[in-house]
Amino acid sequence: GRERNGVMAEVAAEHAQELSEALAEVEHWKAELLASEAAAADLAHQLEVSSATVEDLNATVSELNRKLRNSETTISALDKTCSDLAAKLQRSEATLQSLEAVDGNAKLQSAQALVASLEGELQDRTQALARAEK
Repeated sequence: GRERNGVMAEVAAEHAQELSEALAEVEHWKAELLASEAAAADLAHQLEVSSATVEDLNATVSELNRKLRNSETTISALDKTCSDLAAKLQRSEATLQSLEAVDGNAKLQSAQALVASLEGELQDRTQALARAEK
């Protein structure tokens, strides 16, 4: 009986050792799992941050595109304004030349009238002198 009890005690001790080792392995894998869960949570957080960054960048790109379109519209409007001003300048120059020509003609006509008047006066005086000499 004792021998049998001794063998059973030995088998029980071996089982207890195996169970203890298995339990230690379970604890090891449990720790590994917890570490993996922590790493997964950290990666999920980094993904959220990255997604938020991408959203911010997309919003920035949209805003820059809007500003670019506004700038293009402004540049187009400025181009048109410059073209309009250039056309007005050409018209003004043409008007000025035309006014200078009219002014020149008026001065010429005025000078011609003065010459004609002086010629008339000269003729009158010549005739008066001729009469006085007679």
